[in-house]
Amino acid sequence: MSDPLPHCVTMNGPTPYERGVALGKQQMEQIRNFVRTWLMCHPSSLGPSEEFARSLVEETGHLAAANHYTPHLVEEVRGMADGADIAFDILFAAQLLDEEWNLIRQKEGPVSDPERCSVVGLSRGRHGASILAQNMDVSPWSEGSQTLTHTRGEGEASDAIVLTFPGYIGLCGLNARGIGLTCNALVDLPYNPDGLPVAFIARRLLESASLDEAKTFLSNINHASGQCYTMVDRDKLISFECCSTSAEPMPAAPNSPATCLHTNHPIWYSSAPVVTSPASPTTHERLAALERRFETQAESYEEVLERTREALSSRDDPDQPVSRERAELEGFEGAINYTYASLIYVVENGGSSLLMASGPPSQNPYRQMASIDEDGTIHFPLYKD
Repeated sequence: MSDPLPHCVTMNGPTPYERGVALGKQQMEQIRNFVRTWLMCHPSSLGPSEEFARSLVEETGHLAAANHYTPHLVEEVRGMADGADIAFDILFAAQLLDEEWNLIRQKEGPVSDPERCSVVGLSRGRHGASILAQNMDVSPWSEGSQTLTHTRGEGEASDAIVLTFPGYIGLCGLNARGIGLTCNALVDLPYNPDGLPVAFIARRLLESASLDEAKTFLSNINHASGQCYTMVDRDKLISFECCSTSAEPMPAAPNSPATCLHTNHPIWYSSAPVVTSPASPTTHERLAALERRFETQAESYEEVLERTREALSSRDDPDQPVSRERAELEGFEGAINYTYASLIYVVENGGSSLLMASGPPSQNPYRQMASIDEDGTIHFPLYKD
């Protein structure tokens, strides 16, 4: 069994731009490789890869939306681009991993194999801890680039440990206030070419001081892409299915603890018809695999954690598994066929912790990658200056 470790980096500097520059210089080789590989994986029918990347910026209002809602994060990307000596528009386009599916669909027609991710969330119950977990499924070219970044909050915003790629502002994570976030794509919901991209929403949510602040943000922005955002703190769980038309919260749980099992199709969203159904050919099978593990309520923290690990590591149907092991692909290399990382956040009264399998959990063990004290002190032991 392989046991890879992620790249672990910390952002340093007095401003978002300067933190981006420092990170860009520190990870120059990895960032350039991420961008180069991402560009190579677009279908040739879209034209030259850099032209397609620039069209993601020039033909949409995503940059304007990011400047409006999260200008400090745009400055961070600008700094990373300058530090790594990459054109800003190309690195900004590389932040649009969810949004590019929509542009490809407009140019090419239906996407044959879009996003996959699997989420397990349980608020605190008799077991005494909230648990939120996710398999982040992305393209196989990402193998080996697993990165955890200790991000610095601007002003009163929270610091966080963020799962990401080199040069990408963030996929999901756990912040210093004990708020965990997962994101899973809902490509079959309406897209807004002038909305705020998913990566910027995720990072902004991880700056939140409370779930109420996160809910307010999600409810008052223009969303670019269909996405389910699930969050926990030490007491509660919330989940929103969002897209260009609205942000709809998961219905209130009749019993405690609240539970959210989610893959890649809308479950409670009702504001608009889906664009395609289903977007992911495996979404219902993966959800069923999760549900089988949580048909009854667990009695202890240890039981919840074990069920979560088992669910995210499951391969009930080898062709449609929850844990997606790397396979050689033919044709379009952007197909989602690989569990880049599996994360479990445990949030309780005494603090919180982040467990991670770097790659498919059916092949790789979970390690404790970070812990956060009750006072918000982050311990990131694998990071070295």
